[in-house]
Amino acid sequence: MPKGKAGSGGQNGGTGMSDAKRLAGGRMPAPSYPSEAKRKGQSGTIVVEFVVGENGSVISAYAKSPSPWPILNQQAVSCVRRW
Repeated sequence: MPKGKAGSGGQNGGTGMSDAKRLAGGRMPAPSYPSEAKRKGQSGTIVVEFVVGENGSVISAYAKSPSPWPILNQQAVSCVRRW
């Protein structure tokens, strides 16, 4: 099964966002920034690893390299799972 990472790409052989879109069949929901995190000034980079099944749906996803803010990690993983 294909694996991919949504991220900046080029780091440690990671897959970039354009590759993530291709792996997900181009169906990417617009991510929303959690209002609580925005209000508190929380930001971070989250690397999400995911597995795509033969039918193109996301089978599993987790924050491989999480931020210190759980709400951002949850939102990033949730967004990938909706692909």
